[in-house]
Amino acid sequence: VPGAFGTATHFDGSPSDFDGAQLLPHTAAVEPSGMGAPVLDDTGLLVALHASEAKTNRSLAVRADVLVALIAGLGT
Repeated sequence: VPGAFGTATHFDGSPSDFDGAQLLPHTAAVEPSGMGAPVLDDTGLLVALHASEAKTNRSLAVRADVLVALIAGLGT
């Protein structure tokens, strides 16, 4: 589903450039069961996973590389 990214933010909601952000607001429509759905860029590259509940007015996704780093840290 086509969409656009908004201003990237930190987990606390403060604005950030893309490289420093953890969350990516987006406009792609997501089904109510869409938590964890992939968010792709225009080349088909996975950039994030959808993370906000459908009942909210904001669609947020967590950057894929941030998730990988968080998961990798669980093993230490």
